[in-house]
Amino acid sequence: MKKVYYPTAGKDAVQAALAKLERLCNVTAAMNEDKPLKVYSNKDLSSLLGITDKTLRQYRNERMISYSRVDDKYWYTQDDVDEFLQKHHYDAFASYS
Repeated sequence: MKKVYYPTAGKDAVQAALAKLERLCNVTAAMNEDKPLKVYSNKDLSSLLGITDKTLRQYRNERMISYSRVDDKYWYTQDDVDEFLQKHHYDAFASYS
C-alpha cells in the first residue's frame, strides 16, 4: 500500500481556523436564542397546512416530512415544516409580457 502524505498546516493556520469556527458557532447560537422552538401536533399541522390527518400520515409514511415521535404522539418542529415546504416549492413558470 502506497503511503500518502498530506501537507500539514502550521500552528497559526490551525488556530486561525479554530477562531473562525468559534465565531461562526457564536453567531449561530445567538441567532437560535432569538428564535424560540415552535412545535406542532398532528392537529395543529393539519390545520396549518389545510390537509387531513390521513394526508399528514401519508406524508410521514412516505418520508416527505420529518417528525419526532413520543409514544403514540407525533410532533413537528418549525424547521421540519420549513424543510417540507422548501422541498415542495415550485417557482411560477408563467410570464406576462
